[in-house]
Amino acid sequence: MVTSENPWCFWVNGGMLYAQYWDDAATKLNLATTVSKVKAIRAWVNINIVDQDQGVVAGYIKTDGKVYYRNYCRQADGTYAWEAEKEIAGFIGTAANLNLFITNDYRMGFAIEDSTGKIHLHITARAWAGMAITPDRVSVAPGEIKASFIPVEYIDGIETEYLSAAPEEISAALLYALTNNAIVSVINTPVTKVNDLGEEYQDWGWAIEFEVVNAMPNLELSQVTFTDLDTVTPIGISSIEKINDNKYKANVDPIAEAGINNVFGDIKLTITGALNPAGYAYQTISKDFTPINLVPKAIPLPVVLEVWNE
Repeated sequence: MVTSENPWCFWVNGGMLYAQYWDDAATKLNLATTVSKVKAIRAWVNINIVDQDQGVVAGYIKTDGKVYYRNYCRQADGTYAWEAEKEIAGFIGTAANLNLFITNDYRMGFAIEDSTGKIHLHITARAWAGMAITPDRVSVAPGEIKASFIPVEYIDGIETEYLSAAPEEISAALLYALTNNAIVSVINTPVTKVNDLGEEYQDWGWAIEFEVVNAMPNLELSQVTFTDLDTVTPIGISSIEKINDNKYKANVDPIAEAGINNVFGDIKLTITGALNPAGYAYQTISKDFTPINLVPKAIPLPVVLEVWNE
């Protein structure tokens, strides 16, 4: 396991779940609402694959009796971040108590006691931390490339002619041609803004980064939609920036005065019609995420324009 010098602290106050890195008040964060109980653990990290870090996991029971979790872990670019809230979908009862554990074969688990006293165990796949077996690597290269040209035959022609040509360069590429794909992660990221006093500050309501499993080399703005699940309305996106073939950043349309700062709940990312490296369209994929560090903008109160009696 890989840990920090000091522990993360988690507590519930008035239904609000808070997290803070030891005594560093600047790291205090509201992870969830309507929470009744919380448990936390440091799970396994894969030393070979960067984005397979289970991280610090905070599991919690909400007042509706369902179990959710959020984890603070290393991302594909090497940074650390709190990922979006996820529900333990396999648990269908009403949770009364919760505990977390790790196994010696690199799994992490949830032990859930339901309202009838029955214990349910939900265990992850192996993280394969790389400490039990020696890593292997297989590389493949073509042994030989050939090109054959046959003579052109003219039927009922005056004479037979032969054409030959030598290629200037021949190359071979193995392109991913399947149409299945998935979204690995979605997270809003800070953008530097300047306030009325000329001071710079970080605003988390204007940029959203997302990453997919299989490459989408030519993703277009028209193929990406973000939806506010609380109001079921689309979020305007002005442009899509390509970070690499698997990772992109969406810029919120500046016409939205507060960006996504006034979004109350989760946001759904949907990608439709994106092409794989071989030029075939992927199936539609989507993923929900909970934006972090938002600062809602003040909404003016309504003004009475006219009053009359009848």
